[in-house]
Amino acid sequence: MSYTAELPWPVPDERFRHWAGQFADMHELVRGLVIPPGLPHAAEGVLTTARELIRMSYYRYKSS
Repeated sequence: MSYTAELPWPVPDERFRHWAGQFADMHELVRGLVIPPGLPHAAEGVLTTARELIRMSYYRYKSS
């Protein structure tokens, strides 16, 4: 038996209307979150992921 579940398409989270009118505005929101040079690779990866999670939080990922 083969079952392929499709993930729901993300929609903008209504709570973000105060900070960003559209997803493109999120780039400006995180622009100042600069990763300091000279960090260990692992630390740089964690901070980069955190910055991208903030950017992607514009969308609401709801399963139902």
